[in-house]
Amino acid sequence: MRQRRSRLPAVALLACGALPVTAFAQTACSTEASKKAADAIAAPRGVVRAAVAGNDLDTDLAPATSDAIVALKAALVTLVDAQVACAASKSTDTKTLAAALERAAGDGKTGDAAIGVEARTFDDPPLLGVTAQIPIPCGVDALWLAYVPDGAHWRRVLTTTSPRYARVDGAWSAFQVAVSPRDGDGRWFAAMSHIRPWCTSTWSTIDYTVLRPGANPDAPAPVFAGSDGLWWGNDDTGRLKVDAGHVELRFTGASIDTGLHNREYVRRYAIDGATATRVAPVASSARDFVDEWIVSPWPLARRWSAQASSLEQAHEALHAARKRYEPVEFGAIAACVDAPGTTQVELRRDDGAASTFFRVSGNGDYVMAAVAERGAPHCDTPLPETPAAD
Repeated sequence: MRQRRSRLPAVALLACGALPVTAFAQTACSTEASKKAADAIAAPRGVVRAAVAGNDLDTDLAPATSDAIVALKAALVTLVDAQVACAASKSTDTKTLAAALERAAGDGKTGDAAIGVEARTFDDPPLLGVTAQIPIPCGVDALWLAYVPDGAHWRRVLTTTSPRYARVDGAWSAFQVAVSPRDGDGRWFAAMSHIRPWCTSTWSTIDYTVLRPGANPDAPAPVFAGSDGLWWGNDDTGRLKVDAGHVELRFTGASIDTGLHNREYVRRYAIDGATATRVAPVASSARDFVDEWIVSPWPLARRWSAQASSLEQAHEALHAARKRYEPVEFGAIAACVDAPGTTQVELRRDDGAASTFFRVSGNGDYVMAAVAERGAPHCDTPLPETPAAD
């Protein structure tokens, strides 16, 4: 369980509202401030680096290591603020800025021991984003800062990172962020995802969230957050994209089919103000749609069902069986000639019981049309199966 402290550093904690002294003011350019911020990194960086070097696949962190990670990220926020304060908003060289930050945050170390920094600018909205990645035992942690033009320089408007954690899976590994263009009202959002690191497995959890800038840069306004199981053994840690009104994340996770190692998951949401609504596509194939329909709670699955009242009982039984991890395998997948655009998917049980047949309409915008104990006679044109990821 994650440990929490009552006294928090001036670093953005997604679940907390700690307010740094620079929250509403643009930091003035100062070489002395940059040097002081860099010097403050040395002590916590040393503690964290020693924990990384001495780790023997232990997923628990010593309290001193947890404290040092928090202090290191707080010091990095101050350092980035100080360096960005000296960058011109209309002509920031992001490669030069990132390299300067890495030099200031490091002590000559390279490779896995080094703190990594990436900076990039956006045209719409005009924005500077800075990501810092910190090596921790069995993974990395990350923080992200966003700045908007304020006169000739930049002003921080959004900061986010993980709260204090006592186990390595509290960190943000494989962090990625996508910034939407402005909508008709001039608003933008940032979509982010990360996986929870672990020392001995490529099965993990992927967390994702959408934030908007708030009145306080260190307390961004959450739109929504979610998480799912993930397999990243094929180095797929999620593919994230956005437009002005949508966010979409695709990743690899477990299939209900005991003979199929994985499938692609699709999480697509329409973003409207402070509301997120899941929209099509919810799966990348008819077979995967059946999988998604079964594992989803009924209030969600009913939105993808043609006749919700008649399908609810079937869903309840299938969903309960999945929770008991009863072994099943997909069988034949066939097109239905009597209903163009409809696919029949067979699901077999390992205990020899009769198969269940699903009629799925649509192509991308899938809808569950029917669930039956017998296959339809006109659904007999075989379709290729969707392969699992390597």
